[in-house]
Amino acid sequence: MTRVSDKSGSAAIEFALNKAKNKLEDLHLKGAGIKRIIKPSDDPAGNIEIMQLRTKENDLIQYTKNASMASISLEYAEEALNDLTEILMKAKDIAIGQASNFYNEAIRKSVAEEVTQLNKQTLGIANRHLGNRYIFAGHRNETRPFESDGKYFGNSGTIYLEISKNFYVPTNIPGNEIFYYSKHFRSEDLDPLQGPAKYKGNSESAATSKEAKETKEASEGKEANEEPTQNKNSIFAQLQTLINALKTNDHENIQDLLENLEYSIDRVITLRTKIGSILNTIKNSTNALENYKVSTSLRKSTLEDADVAELFTDITKQDNVLKAVYKTSSEILNENLLHFLR
Repeated sequence: MTRVSDKSGSAAIEFALNKAKNKLEDLHLKGAGIKRIIKPSDDPAGNIEIMQLRTKENDLIQYTKNASMASISLEYAEEALNDLTEILMKAKDIAIGQASNFYNEAIRKSVAEEVTQLNKQTLGIANRHLGNRYIFAGHRNETRPFESDGKYFGNSGTIYLEISKNFYVPTNIPGNEIFYYSKHFRSEDLDPLQGPAKYKGNSESAATSKEAKETKEASEGKEANEEPTQNKNSIFAQLQTLINALKTNDHENIQDLLENLEYSIDRVITLRTKIGSILNTIKNSTNALENYKVSTSLRKSTLEDADVAELFTDITKQDNVLKAVYKTSSEILNENLLHFLR
């Protein structure tokens, strides 16, 4: 018969007690947070996936913030273009009414005052700002973009925000594309599908073409040293021409102006349409982000959260195990020499 020493028995009992206590403590910690995984060793593979899902959740939160910022900026720009459209249509109606020689000089001079107010309103729209940033100044959004004579101090830069992975949308329209004539108008930059790639410069042909690279460097240098620009056929110039023609009673000049006013109205309406399409793209992307958030949270919960019923059943079971170990150890450790002599 092999004899078990008292020291070996005590060590075995101590080991069993510590194991039962540690397991019960671990179960209580999981129960406190209703979590299946408290430390990486609980499920190494599952913990890696949880960390990846948390990173995705943080990305989704930032994408949602970017989408919200882009929507606010574009909605504000759309409202400004709506007001500008109404001003141009009113100016066009005035020009149509004054294009014939039916009215006399006195009437046209009084109408010229009304157009002067329209011109001031146009300048106010051109210099609108959201917070401390001017919405029509391009990248120079802390600089007042337009002077009263129509001189432009902004640049042609378009600001993009990433609203989902590798998908960027423009959040502004440079003022020269709105208030200046067609040679400055680059409506394709507002395409939510083509604009981001162009902005990022990840086109293969652009990366491999020496000519494209030189063009890009030249344009960047030009932008860095860009001086205030002015267009002789800008919206400001058209309104000023109408004012001068009214004051000088020149109905022929008013007639010649109608085509340019019509073109400016069409251009502004086109830009409003493009903004609407971008806003719709942002809305769809936001809905997709919300759906992805739900699926990501559900997967993370499946991996990380504990089954409450199973968890508290295990706690009760482990508590009974600990009590049994205590009872057994007390019976063994309380044995003395007289028990062996009986």
